[in-house]
Amino acid sequence: MFPRTEDILSLNRAGSAAEWMDVLRGALARRCGGAVETELHRPQPGHAFPSEEQAPNSLRIDDEDGAPLARLRVDAPAHAGILESLRPHLGHLATLLALERARQKSALADLLVDLSYILLFEEDLDTLLQGVIGYIYRRFHLSLATIGLIEPGSGELTLRAFAGESHVPLELGRTWPADRGITGRALRTGSAVFVPDVTADPEYIEGNALTRAELVIPIRHRGQILGMLNMESPAAESFNADVRAVLDLLADQIGGVLHLTMLKLRLQEVNSATQVMVSELAALNGKLQRANRRLAASAMRDTLTGIGNRRGFDFGLRRAWTEARSKSQLITLLLIDVDHFKAYNDRYGHPAGDACLRSIGQTIRGSLRGHDIVCARYGGEEFAVVLRDAGVVEGHAVAVRICKAVEQLALPHEDTPAGRVSLSVGVASVAPTHGRRAAELVKAADAALYRAKQNGRNRIEIAIEPPAAQSA
Repeated sequence: MFPRTEDILSLNRAGSAAEWMDVLRGALARRCGGAVETELHRPQPGHAFPSEEQAPNSLRIDDEDGAPLARLRVDAPAHAGILESLRPHLGHLATLLALERARQKSALADLLVDLSYILLFEEDLDTLLQGVIGYIYRRFHLSLATIGLIEPGSGELTLRAFAGESHVPLELGRTWPADRGITGRALRTGSAVFVPDVTADPEYIEGNALTRAELVIPIRHRGQILGMLNMESPAAESFNADVRAVLDLLADQIGGVLHLTMLKLRLQEVNSATQVMVSELAALNGKLQRANRRLAASAMRDTLTGIGNRRGFDFGLRRAWTEARSKSQLITLLLIDVDHFKAYNDRYGHPAGDACLRSIGQTIRGSLRGHDIVCARYGGEEFAVVLRDAGVVEGHAVAVRICKAVEQLALPHEDTPAGRVSLSVGVASVAPTHGRRAAELVKAADAALYRAKQNGRNRIEIAIEPPAAQSA
């Protein structure tokens, strides 16, 4: 039997993807009588991620939204069936990979804070630019990084900061034509240019033999290009989509700082720099704070309904589960489905369907009380509500309140027996204990929701759970 029970336990106890792979290699070595070549391939920027049909001897691992997290390759042709026997045990690996990706995004947010501090509090422009380029060079292990500013009216770039080595001599103040190479392409298009393989790009001008990927981002302010942020790396994965998004924002901030610096110089000439500079800095700082708040909120908010999205639900459920387990409390989940919603879309059209979902999402949120609640769009026409420190009695009461509130909306739906939009609700409650997982709660609520739909819809069903989970 492969994998053995003790191997499965060890896989599920792994604290990182690397540890999970080490456990797998050990299990394969015992099963196959020797080392088996095993690799975990993550998506690479600029390259399509292959399906399992396109990549033999491999299993594709996706996140909950269907986006690829990694591809597990096991080269054991003499032991047929090993790969498929691993498929049921990939859930924990997917969780570890998703957590690693979340930690990477958090690290990028910290990076932006560090660079924002340099941008906001360093007064000397050359020191500021060198501090930024040095930080980026070290943080992303680049082969070369430069900032060049466009000289007005000359069509040339002046080197103002650099880190790394180049075959072309690098000297601060040196100028070169702005329309050359990949930098020139970014200038012509007015947008960032990412080249995952510079050896395949005829416009690439070699500066460092280690370079394999290049990213050039225009530094602009209010649509005007002020300079170019150029970064070269030995590996394309240095510039994944999350990194490029952060560097785009950074380039905008540099553009704002450059604008402020030039404004300060002009205002100093007319002896009125101080008040305008303070105003610009305050506006820039406020914009950064608002942007950071929007980024944090939008990552977990459903754009259609304005309530939490699937990511927000998963985050809220994990946090509520952990808290309930630490406090020995119950946790209750409501899964809510809009009855016959496909028929609604077919009859009234997708714009009306969107309006219906938006109205129901807001009504569900408005029907909830207290702060111990997670409300989210679970997917499609399904919604989810997590109640902390609550059992099925409280959960059923909340479900009744939500159904009545939606009934009072009186949204017409000619394809239902009631002639209006109605809901089916599954309610499940458990006491998180050691060895139990939040997925059990979701599965129980989903089963209850399925019964509600099977029994005619427009009703509430309670999940069948052990007695300990039935009382508050």
